[in-house]
Order: sequence, then C-alpha cells, then structure tokens
Amino acid sequence: MTELAALKPRILANLESGRRLSVPPELRDHLERITEMVAEHCQAHHGELALWGKIDHYRYHDGRGTVYRISPDGRLLDESGAARVGLERRAELSVGVVF
Repeated sequence: MTELAALKPRILANLESGRRLSVPPELRDHLERITEMVAEHCQAHHGELALWGKIDHYRYHDGRGTVYRISPDGRLLDESGAARVGLERRAELSVGVVF
C-alpha cells in the first residue's frame, strides 16, 4: 500500500463536510425548490465531486425524521423515515457518491 493510499481515508474524513449542502431555513418545507437546488449543484459540479467521485444521489433529511433520496437530475426517488429520528435538529442535504 502506498503512503497516499494509506492517507486517503483520513483525507476523505476531513473533507466530509464537502458532501453537505446548506439548506436555508426558509426552504425546509419546499421540496420542489430543494430538488431544483440538487439539479443545479450537480450541473455546477459536472456530476462529480473532486476526490469523492461521481455523484450518485442526494439525501435530504428534513429535520423531522423524513429522508428523501433525490437523483442528480432532481427527481425524487424515494422517501423514508430516518434511522436518526430524534437526533435531527436541522435540515441537511448530503451527496452520495460512487468511487
């Protein structure tokens, strides 16, 4: 294993915040606008996050226990209850990638 390969998990852990998008509080209840943000973000990054890889999907945690999975082009894929129910205090939008 090369030295760089050994460091990759640490580097990615330090860059984890780069997989999070800020959701303004006023948009928390506007899923349509959030799906537009997703499509805009994916286009702006040409479908890829540096060091992370190709964008596969986005997950929107609404802060009240519901999680929405959104495709890179902004389509709602599915909705589910969060495993973190009770722990969420704010809305969060994260990017899922394929290495």
